[in-house]
This record gives sequence, structure tokens and C-alpha cells, in this order.
Amino acid sequence: ALGDGSRLSRARGAVLGFLRAVVRFRENLRVALVALAALVVAFGATAAAGGVGVGVGGWGPAGAVFKAALGVNVGLALMPAVVSAAATVLLLRTANIEVLMTLAAVLSVCSGAPLEGALLATLYTLSHAAEKAVTAKARGDLDSLQALLPERALRIVVGGKGEVEEIALGLLMAGDVVLVRAGEVVPCDGVIVENGGEAFVSLEHVTGEAEPRSCGPGEALPAGARTVDGALKVRATEVGAESTISRIVRLVTEAQNNRPRLQGFIDRFGKTYSQAVLLIGFLLAFGIPLVTSVVPALAAIPFLGSGGSFHRALGFLVAASPCALVLGAPVAYLGAISACSRRGVLVKGGARAIEAAAAARRVAFDKTGTLTSGQPAVTDIRHFGGNAGRLADDWVVTAAAALERNAVHPVAKAILAQAAERKLAIAERVDGFEAVPGKGLTGRVHIFGRHGAPSQLVVLGRYEYVTAGLTLSREEEIWLREETLYAVDSGQSTVAVAIQGVEGKRPHVSLILFEDTVRPDALEAVGKLAAKGGTQLSMVTGDHRPVARRFSKKLNIVDYYADLKPEDKLALINKWNEGGDWTVMVGDGINDAPALVAAATGISMGLGSATAVEASDVILTRGHLNDIPFFLRKAKATQRIVKQNLFLGLAVMLFVTSSSVLGSAPLWLCVTLHEGSTLLVGLNALRLLNDSWHG
Repeated sequence: ALGDGSRLSRARGAVLGFLRAVVRFRENLRVALVALAALVVAFGATAAAGGVGVGVGGWGPAGAVFKAALGVNVGLALMPAVVSAAATVLLLRTANIEVLMTLAAVLSVCSGAPLEGALLATLYTLSHAAEKAVTAKARGDLDSLQALLPERALRIVVGGKGEVEEIALGLLMAGDVVLVRAGEVVPCDGVIVENGGEAFVSLEHVTGEAEPRSCGPGEALPAGARTVDGALKVRATEVGAESTISRIVRLVTEAQNNRPRLQGFIDRFGKTYSQAVLLIGFLLAFGIPLVTSVVPALAAIPFLGSGGSFHRALGFLVAASPCALVLGAPVAYLGAISACSRRGVLVKGGARAIEAAAAARRVAFDKTGTLTSGQPAVTDIRHFGGNAGRLADDWVVTAAAALERNAVHPVAKAILAQAAERKLAIAERVDGFEAVPGKGLTGRVHIFGRHGAPSQLVVLGRYEYVTAGLTLSREEEIWLREETLYAVDSGQSTVAVAIQGVEGKRPHVSLILFEDTVRPDALEAVGKLAAKGGTQLSMVTGDHRPVARRFSKKLNIVDYYADLKPEDKLALINKWNEGGDWTVMVGDGINDAPALVAAATGISMGLGSATAVEASDVILTRGHLNDIPFFLRKAKATQRIVKQNLFLGLAVMLFVTSSSVLGSAPLWLCVTLHEGSTLLVGLNALRLLNDSWHG
């Protein structure tokens, strides 16, 4: 019994292997073209014989050529189709479009019209192979991501003298140091180690950035980055399924599986539709002769013959197969998704995200980290007693930078960036340094780094801390407090600085003002969206109203909402959606996740926040705001292409079905128009692969 079961299992495996081979054979475009060439030769032989039918002898050389060419065509196109259709009916117990087309071809051959049957089988095979080629072209950029990572990595041996060992990528662990040679792909997320080298690195396949960037020790690199001109040593931080490229591949796979509503409708009703078409074809074949024979007012139509009901029914079977409808929408969406991914826009929500974005009437932006960088920058330096000039500004920045030299918080980075921008020399030595968390810093600084120059006491931080650290006059304290409160009310943050006077002079009291900076491309992106017309732009933020007002003016966004908690943003999005204002929400953090989920289309800025990525439908891997108008234009263009394809497919289907039933279109014309429309919608959809084309 075990032997019988084993033999049965081997037989089943052999059958399935044979069927898979048949499917691959039929999807080969070269095979389809050879079958078409053989059919052309058969038609040529028929013409040379004066159009003599296949059953008539005495053809001579033309007859031999005809039979050989037709045999090649049948072997390459019709027989594989018969095998595939039979497997569909016998194994899957269903009838689909392929079964309809194959049945029409076989019946045509059996009815004495072998060339028309061969034409149908050949054009369907060619159309099927071309459809696969078009689909492969549309998703080519997506599939290239899957093959981007290497299968092996060069790991530097721990405790060795620089030796490397080649290991399978699956054996790589976080903390390992790998060697990435010039021209190779970084196999994991990681950070370039000290003395790990410098090189230009291309991120084109990961973020869509065309220009390589210079990278050195301490810089993070994502998996999938490619070194251009040098070797790097990279310490792995995320490996395997948690690496950037693996996450992108998962998102792409999710996008591919998220099919348009039309495709879901066809899948649900495809079996019922095919059965209905078969039934109608049967009724046409046998019903037309019956009806015309009993109704005196109608001319009698025979069952067989070129204008007979049988050929009319075959034409109906061919024309009623919705190949153009099945192909037109999915290839368009695949083309759009592929074009977007090439630019670093991952459409995780697939076709449905594109459908929703095309219908959206409002784009809502979070502020911090989305429209702005999320990092403060020095915007102004104010001095007690009025503007003291650039020299005084430099003096204050130098003193503050000396105290903040080794700090890593955002305000410290902003002060150090300001010092670097002004090309100021920062004192390396600070005496009596003291840091009070949450309040401020104190230390004695040689402000201009002059050897032998006396150091000066510098107090920096909250204005309460500064007034307690140095003896200030009442006027100075009042000025510092009022300027701080005014700045905060207007949406800015502050750091007070007091520098001890020398030779009996009063302390120098200043206030450094900071503000979140607008992203470089924010104004341009907002301008592009506003120029489209018909799209309402809104800003939703948790910041106070004065801050929101300042940035709304900077960005030319009139409609803004401030003091919003995450649940407030969610309620606002739901309100807009329920009122017919389908909204695209753009955010970057955990607090935006509820609104991203509720939006018609949620767009996440970058891959930084796992929560935002999970909640969104679209991820801008480059973090460029200009990719938003690009995506929205591409979404609208996709919907236009889909509508064009549906209109063309339905128009051809209605025209050919009615013409075939009325007997005004021969079978070969029905086949040509049907398959031609299928190829045309596929080529029309490929226009979406062009980045610069938006319809």
C-alpha cells in the first residue's frame, strides 16, 4: 500500500510538473511568435493554392507547405492551450476565459475552418505571452528589489588581523563587521566603523536618489546601498528580515497583493460569467436556426457555413471573453506602483491606495517633522540694550558653543551649527564646568581662545537659571523675562546667555532664539499642490496656535488646526471623510498613526517610525515632500488610463459580440479585434512607467 501511495505521489508530481512546463511554454513570447510565423506561412500556402480548402487534394508543394506550417502552429499554440484548458476543467472543476477561447478554437477547427481556429489559438497565445511580458515590464523595478541583496557577505574575523570570511547572509548577526568592497551592495543596515574608510555610496535602489553621496565613519547605511569607488567596513545593526531593504520588499509584496476593486469583482464573478457565456453561446448556436425556421418573417440561418449560427456562436465566445478588461486595470496599477517605487515612493496600499488618492479632495499635513525638519535652528540673537552688531553676536555664539561643545541635544546642535556657519573658533578648554539637567550650564571660557586672556564666567540656559547664576540688574531681569515670554508666545524657543563683564563692566545679557526650520522643498511642494486647483490644503498640528499661525503664513497654507491631540486629528480626518472631503494625510510619527489609518490615503515621511509606516498606505523613503504632488498626479493619471482601458475593452467587446451574432463579422475579424484590443490596453498602461508622464 505504501508503494502504491508513493507511485501515486510521484505520478501526481509528474503531472503537475508537466502542466507547469506547459504553462511556461505558453507564456514564452518567442514560441508565440514562431507559431504566428507558421500561421502566416500556412495562409501564404493557401493563397498560393488559390484559396483551396484543406480537404481538397492535389495541392502539390503548396499543400505540403500548408500541412507542415499548420502542424507546427497547432503544436505550438493549439495543443498546449488544449492541455491547459483540460487541466483547468478536470482538476480545478471550473471554466475561465482560457477555456472559452480554447473551446472556440477547437470547435472552429472541427467545423472545417482550421485556419480560423489556428488564428484564434495563435492570437490568444500571443496575447497571453505579450500580457506576461507587459506585466513583467510593469513590475520590473519592483522585482529588481527582490534580487538586490547579495546571498553572501564578507565578515571580518573577530580578534583577527583583518582577515575576512565569506558567510551566508542568513548567518550574519547584529554587531558583526562586514567588508563591502567597491561596487558591492551593503548586505545589512549598519554604521561605518572608525577607520572604516570613506566612499561615495549610491542609494538609488533604496530611496531613488540618483546622485551618490560621500559617506565616512559614523554614518548609517541601509541594506541595498551600493559603494561606488571605495571599500567600507560596516558594523551590522539590523540584519535579515529587519533590514531596510527587506522591509521595503515586504511593503512591495503587500502592494502587489492589494488588487483593484475591478480585479476583485472579476475574480468573484469570473466563473459565473464564463458559464453564462458558454450557455449563451450554446443557445445562439442551436437557437438561431430554430427561431429563424419557425418565424416566417426572418430569413432562415443554417447551423453550419460561414454565416451559420455555429460560427456566430464561436464569434460570440471569442468576443465575450473579457481579456482587455482583465488586463487593462492591473497592468496600469502595476506600472504606476513601479514608477513610484523607482522614485522612492512605496505604494504599500497598492491599487486601492492609488484609487483613493486619485479621488481625494484634501491633503492634510502634520507640521513637525513633516513640513518642518523637526530640528531647531538659531533664528535671532537679541541683546539687552538693543542690537549690538555682528561682533557681539559672534561673541555670544562662541561662548554658548564652548559650553555646548560635547552636548548632543537639539539646542546644542543648533548652536554648534550656527558657530560652524559663522566659522568661529570654539574654545576647547572650559574651567569649572557645571551642568544642571533641565536648567542650564555654567563655566569659565576663554571666549576667543586667546592664550593668556582672562576667562569669563558664562551662564547659559533657562532665564530663571541665568538670573540666579549671575547678578543682574532689575532692568536686565525684566528684559530677559519679557523677551523670553514674547518669543515663546510667538512660537519660538529660547536660551538665555549671560557673560561676566571684565574690568568692572556689567554682564553682557543676551537671548538666543530658536525655531523649527521649514523643509527646503516644503514651499515648492505646497505650491505645486495649490496650483492644481480643486485640492484643499490643511495643516494639523499639536503645536499652540501662535506657532501654527507662524508656519501657516510661511507655507501659504491658510487652513490650519492647532492644539490637536492624536485623537483630535483622528476625529478631524473622520469628519472630512464623512462629509465627502476624502483626505490624504501626511505624517511622520507615532502621534500621526491614528490619522494615517483613518485617511483615505495615509502617507508616511520616511521609514523612521515603524508605527507610522505600518499605519500608512504610501511611504516616501527619501522623505521628499515633492514626491507627494508626483504621487497624486500619477494616481490621477492611473485612473484615467484605467478608464480608457475599460472603455476600449467594453466598446470592442460590445461591437464584436453584436457583429458576430448578426453575422456581419467573420470569425477571423472577431479574433483579430479581440486580441488587438487586449494588446492595446496593455501598451496604453505602460505609459505610466514614464516618470514625466502624468496624463
